[in-house]
Amino acid sequence: MEFYIVEFIYTPNPDEEEPIMLINTHIGLDDKGIAGIMGDIFQRELLELRKRGKKVVDVWINTVGGGVIDGQTMYGTITECNASNEIEVNTLNIGIAASTGGWVFQAGKKRVMLDYSSLMMHDPHGKGDDEGKEVFTNSIATMLASRANKSKEEVLSLMSKTTFMNADEAFKNGFCDEVKPCGYNDLAAVTNVMTDRWEAGNTILNLLLPTQEKTDDMSYKTIANFLKLNDEASETAVLKGVQELSNRAETAEKAKNDMEDEMKNLRAECDKLKNDYEDKDKKLKDMEDAVNKAKSDKEAAEKAQNEVDCQNMVKGFAEVGRIKNDADTIAKWTNTGLKVGKDELKTMLEDLPLNKQAPKIEFKNHAEKPKSMSAIMREKETANK
Repeated sequence: MEFYIVEFIYTPNPDEEEPIMLINTHIGLDDKGIAGIMGDIFQRELLELRKRGKKVVDVWINTVGGGVIDGQTMYGTITECNASNEIEVNTLNIGIAASTGGWVFQAGKKRVMLDYSSLMMHDPHGKGDDEGKEVFTNSIATMLASRANKSKEEVLSLMSKTTFMNADEAFKNGFCDEVKPCGYNDLAAVTNVMTDRWEAGNTILNLLLPTQEKTDDMSYKTIANFLKLNDEASETAVLKGVQELSNRAETAEKAKNDMEDEMKNLRAECDKLKNDYEDKDKKLKDMEDAVNKAKSDKEAAEKAQNEVDCQNMVKGFAEVGRIKNDADTIAKWTNTGLKVGKDELKTMLEDLPLNKQAPKIEFKNHAEKPKSMSAIMREKETANK
C-alpha cells in the first residue's frame, strides 16, 4: 500500500504501533507570524495515521496556546477520529495546556495529566469586534465544558477571570480523566536519590584528594563510568561531572525540604479546617437543640391554653343550661374538646337542647293556686241548680 505523506512533521515515530503526535510549541501563527503547530498539517498527519490502520495515537501537549482557528481544526479532527471508532486518540498533558492547548486537550478519548502539569483557561484575545469575540468565547466554553463536571456558564465564569488548575484540581472538576505520577513525587524516593548521589559524589571527591595516589587507574575509570564518561576522560571532565552531581543532589535536597514544608503547611491547614468544622458542627447542634426546645415549649403552652379555652367554653354552656353544671360533666366535655378541637366542641354544645329546669312558683295560700278542671265543673253544676 502506498502512502502519499512523505514527511511527518509532528509525529516522530509514525511507523510505531502506537505513534505519538507532539503539540510542543505555540499553536498556529504567533504575533510575529512565526508558525507553530498548524491545524491543517496536524489534521492531515492524524488522518494519515488513521488511514495507515493505527489503532491508538497519543498526543503529547505542552503549549501556551495560540490561534483559535487552528485549535478548532485540531479539536474537531481528534473528536471525529474518536467518534469513528476506527482509532483512539488520547491526550497527555506533559507540562501546561494553556488557552487553546487547554481545550484541545479536552478532545482526547482519555485525558491524562502528569502530576506536576497544569491547565489554564481564559477568554480569547486579539483583534475583532465584540460580537466576533463572543462567538469564539461561547465556542471555547462549549468545548471545555463538553466532558467536564461544569456547565457552560460555570466555564465562562472561569474563563473570564483566567483560571489555572493543577492536575488534582483539573481531575476534581472533570477536566482530565487520570493524574499520572511523574516518578519523583515520593519523598522517600527523593531522599534515596539524594543520598545515593551524595555518597557517590563523596566517594569521587575522596578519590580526587591530593593524598590519593593517581596510579589507581581502575578506580578512576570506575568514576568515569559512573559519570557516563569515556575511560580516557580528563580530570577536568570528571570534576565537572562531580560538580553536576553535587548540584543535582542539592536540588534534590531542596525539593525534599520544600515538599516537607508544604506537607507541614497542608497538615496545619487540615487541622484548622477540622477544628473549624467541629466548632461549627457544635454550634449547629446547639442551635438545633434550642429550636427543638422552643418548639416543645410553644406546643406545651398552646396545649395548656387550649385546655383553658375548652374548659371556659364548657362552663359557659353549663351556666346557660345546655349541660349539667357539675364538675364531672364539665370535665368530660373539656376532654372531648381537647380531642376534637374548640370549634367542633362549640358546634356540638350549640346543637344540644336547653336543659335548664323551670323555676318553682310558691303560692301564699290555697286560694291563689289555680283550680283544677274538676273543681271548675263542680262550680258550674252548683250554679245551674
